[in-house]
Amino acid sequence: MKPEEISVDKFLRNRYGENVLFEPDGNVPPDFVVNSTCAVEVRRLNQQFFSEEKIEGLEQLSFPLYHVLKEVLASFDSQYNGKSYWVFVDYKRPLDKNIREIKSDLQNSLKTIIQTDLSLPYMLQVNKKIKLWLYSSDPVKGQVFRFGGEDDGDAGGWVVPVYIENIRHCITEKSSKIKQYKLRYKEWWLYLVDFMELGLDQEVVKEMKSAISDLGEFNKVAVVNYMGEFLRLDLPSK
Repeated sequence: MKPEEISVDKFLRNRYGENVLFEPDGNVPPDFVVNSTCAVEVRRLNQQFFSEEKIEGLEQLSFPLYHVLKEVLASFDSQYNGKSYWVFVDYKRPLDKNIREIKSDLQNSLKTIIQTDLSLPYMLQVNKKIKLWLYSSDPVKGQVFRFGGEDDGDAGGWVVPVYIENIRHCITEKSSKIKQYKLRYKEWWLYLVDFMELGLDQEVVKEMKSAISDLGEFNKVAVVNYMGEFLRLDLPSK
């Protein structure tokens, strides 16, 4: 199994027990079948660079920075005072510091503004290669900084549109793949494994649910975390 299939296998077995079969029809869709009636296709949900010439996955290029930034942002949650901010990171490659130095720069930069009455939007220069943009957010109790997205000169955007664009791409791609097999099973589900990990809080999930209505050939589209431990998003057909 591919890593994303292992994650979905774990999730499905935790939810449906032993009534899960991998590749029931061989090397053709679906990837799994549940209870003999529900076909499940699996795909990695990663951030794509969309252009007229190609579609290219980018998640491996910036994972370390994402995770360090999210860790640093969360470290300020105990200082919540009724205000929350969207944080957007803008960086240039190559990064000329190691990830430990970058973490320190981020921590020190945000410390200087945590008690400041900011005029938004606000640009915070972290170092020569990295800057943060802070924008107004509805207050989220216990959360000062909300990760909004990134721009590395190649791809990026706010969390909501980035997820929406890439989920729609996966639905279109997989719908085309299963069309000729649709009549074999009563229902078809698409399970996407989140390799972007850009942060899906309740407000982001709510916006995504209202924005994605076309599920293509699928009765349900679900997003699980990359370890297959829990459901991040569930989109039933309307």
